[in-house]
Amino acid sequence: MRFDRCLCEPFRAWNRVEPRPRREDLTQALQAQIHDPLWMLTRQWQFGEFQGEDTGSAIFAKLAVEVSRLSMFQLANNPAEPYNHDAPFEAKVEREAFPWDLKTRVQAGVQWLKFVDVFGARFNTDNPSQPQYTPAAYQALFQAHFPLPDPEPDLSQADGFIDHASLTTCRPAHQFLTLASGRGGFDGVGVYLRVAANPAAVAWPMAVNPTHHDWLAEAASAFYRWFNDLYHLPDTAHPSGWNPQQLEYQCLCAAPKPDGTHTVLKAEEYYQGHLDWYAFDIDPNATVGNSQQPAKIETKVVSVIPTEARFGGMPNPRWWEFEDGHIDFGNVQATNTDLAKSVLVEFSLMYSNDWFLVPLRIPVGSLSEVKGIVILDVFGQRTLIDPAGKAEHEDWTGWSLFHLTERPHTGELHNDVDTRLFLPPVVVNPLASEHVEAVSFIRDEALNLVWAVETRIPDYLGQGQDGHVAGRQVRTLMETLMEEDTTATAPPPTDAPLTYQLSNTVPENWIPFLPVHTPGDTRSIHLQRGSMPRFIYDAVQPVRPKTSLLRPDVKPYFLFEEEVGRAGTQVTATFQRTRWCQGETFTWYGLQKITGRGEGSSGLQFDTLKPNKK
Repeated sequence: MRFDRCLCEPFRAWNRVEPRPRREDLTQALQAQIHDPLWMLTRQWQFGEFQGEDTGSAIFAKLAVEVSRLSMFQLANNPAEPYNHDAPFEAKVEREAFPWDLKTRVQAGVQWLKFVDVFGARFNTDNPSQPQYTPAAYQALFQAHFPLPDPEPDLSQADGFIDHASLTTCRPAHQFLTLASGRGGFDGVGVYLRVAANPAAVAWPMAVNPTHHDWLAEAASAFYRWFNDLYHLPDTAHPSGWNPQQLEYQCLCAAPKPDGTHTVLKAEEYYQGHLDWYAFDIDPNATVGNSQQPAKIETKVVSVIPTEARFGGMPNPRWWEFEDGHIDFGNVQATNTDLAKSVLVEFSLMYSNDWFLVPLRIPVGSLSEVKGIVILDVFGQRTLIDPAGKAEHEDWTGWSLFHLTERPHTGELHNDVDTRLFLPPVVVNPLASEHVEAVSFIRDEALNLVWAVETRIPDYLGQGQDGHVAGRQVRTLMETLMEEDTTATAPPPTDAPLTYQLSNTVPENWIPFLPVHTPGDTRSIHLQRGSMPRFIYDAVQPVRPKTSLLRPDVKPYFLFEEEVGRAGTQVTATFQRTRWCQGETFTWYGLQKITGRGEGSSGLQFDTLKPNKK
């Protein structure tokens, strides 16, 4: 060992002796043949089995653990609120308002009428002298004030023209809407939104008999609970945690400390679809409000028996001991680029086991810290075990796994390694539907812009449909309807061999994002959602997105440029369902982001000459 005078660090070097076979066939070496007893003794000496170690085996372990339950929760830039263990983290963070489909609207309307019938019939029984509830009258009343979309809109208006083309191309949805409208169906989602605006005092848009207000309020309360049990939706107090500018979820939670402060854990770049502890970082500079609930901090001491850590196919400590042959390491298919697989196989075959497992049960939704572990060996000696990697933050060679990353304090370059264990209240494997919505963000370097291609769009019936096929069908139907319109002006005939075209068109499901300057900065840019023109009745109408992913708000939509790299970005939306620890089921609409498949070109051209067909 020598010292480097420049770094004042010792220069460490070591050698490892490895056998090199003289033949390519290792069959004889793997047979582990034995000979006379003297040969056996020399082999044991070669393997170091005669070298004794003055050590003892662990027989007992005593742990002191401090467990702090989560007390605060916050979504994105919204106010923090006390944390309740009533739903998994994914349902709280990911839940989005999904596009209301026709089936949900009609189903909610039918369920609302059931509640109205139950409470209305009870009112008739208890109050025979009051004006009676009539089912047919109330159904007609709600159908008039909460109607479904018109299956045959006015084609003279541009909006009705587009709605008719979009709905007609989805034949099952058009047939369902026509049938539901003809049988007295109405928009039950509209009733829910009216109730959700003020559950305590619903403002009905129609005149209701004053004596019916009380039982209608009871029916509205029951309907509101039924709908919230069916879908886990965001509301005014619990909005979405999705940041549309960064295409990521953002949230934080906090656990109390004994000194009255909080440990804040932030997840600012969550988009993978599975939320776990490694998505959170400790932010010592962040603060949250004080929870009204008492701090739940528990310190407990447990005594357990440590056991050796083993895995399938693990080599036995002695060379001469028979091993389990169910694991065939010789069948590992590793190429020269599978470095991770090669390292894992090398560790499994060459390194001995000196790890022990100490079982410890901790509650879900807690931040736990092992204050210390005392090991008692067979000689009666007690040894205090410190966490591996503790206080190695100043050494650039120091590293550790499976711990929370702590961001530096303001004005500092590094922090101590945090050895606490965070067990978030998340689900293991929720059920997910097929993609209802999917948008691929691709770069078009020829036009210097980004295209948002809607590859999956809602089909009005709660599922998704191919955005490319739907776009072509809408374009074809609109052109057919325009040709049938006798009032449209046809282009004058010409004998010119060429026709000048200002620009061509792109598919209906291609939405442009244009680079614009960031306000207050002339050097940085971000992407703003634009629109392609659509010509209807000699008027220009913008092509609007069909997915809610590209319509997060009524305001202009801006997207950070760095979110769409050269490979592109794809955002998908699915329904997810899981069962929580109390047995209650949760269904929510969540988003996920993955890497795209490269650049693309829309074929958009300007100022072109095309030969006329004769």
